[in-house]
Amino acid sequence: METIAESILQRMPGDLRQYLEKQSNLDDIKTCEQEPANVASEVIQVGTSRIKVYFPEFLPAKMVVFLHFPGDSGSIHIAADYPSAPVTGFRQILTDCSAIVEYVRQRCMGQWKETWNTDPARIVLSGSSAGATLAILLAAIMSQNHELLYGIIAVVPLIDTDPNLAAGPWGKNENTIGLTPRRLLADLDAAFRDKDPGFRVHWHNNPRKMPDEVMKKLPTVVMVLAKLDILYPSQVKFKARLEDQGVNLSWIEVDGLHQVKDMDRVTAAGRKVRQYILEASREFMKRAACSRDRRPELVPESQREPATKGLSPYNVRRLREL
Repeated sequence: METIAESILQRMPGDLRQYLEKQSNLDDIKTCEQEPANVASEVIQVGTSRIKVYFPEFLPAKMVVFLHFPGDSGSIHIAADYPSAPVTGFRQILTDCSAIVEYVRQRCMGQWKETWNTDPARIVLSGSSAGATLAILLAAIMSQNHELLYGIIAVVPLIDTDPNLAAGPWGKNENTIGLTPRRLLADLDAAFRDKDPGFRVHWHNNPRKMPDEVMKKLPTVVMVLAKLDILYPSQVKFKARLEDQGVNLSWIEVDGLHQVKDMDRVTAAGRKVRQYILEASREFMKRAACSRDRRPELVPESQREPATKGLSPYNVRRLREL
């Protein structure tokens, strides 16, 4: 088995160290992600992607919708399953996820609004790793069309997607495990293969290049940073920029690896992150219950990207039977 660098071991919590000593492959650390139990759900095809919608046990006065991009009762949670690299490139990934967001927005203005009191201005985008990157980028792009979102939950986000710029410096986490420099650069190369440098560094694809005037329009951001992650230095800089631009920001940093969110059954850091995300989600829900509805002031249709057409209609009658 590959050894862990002493510089990483010295900073690693005891429970994480004990867990890793039992693993046979440090390049592919097993995580503990599980499906929610006994929760009503529906799988919906959206273009080339699928979403799985988890419905609450009760109907609050103002519903908050959480749309999660991977890589609590009283709200609708949606998990998106979309083609990722190396199956497809980043441009297509962003397009597919944009179609998912548009689909959810349409449902929140239509069928779900009738059944669940939803509103497109009460959607929270969330994700981890590259999924957190997509949540940040999509929220920024939507803000340019005055399409309001309720917030972003970004867990260990990838801030710099340009393979040339992302190649360091990694700081004291260069010899970390889980997400290693070699694996990260290989994934980025697959996602941006055959793309010109201008595409790689445009802020639509690279949060690090996001202009200040775009960043300051972001909704509330909840951010999780992992101190043993190679992405940690770039996340710290991005967090500082958010604070400088006056973005409403809540954040936490823990002694964990890039996969910390999915290690809640084996590490205290993982449990802390899970609890923090749960509390942040509840805070969004409490804020919705105590505030007036915000109505989106949309850019004229002729100036916007066309909405995705030909999507599968949602069966509201089944919702009423849940």
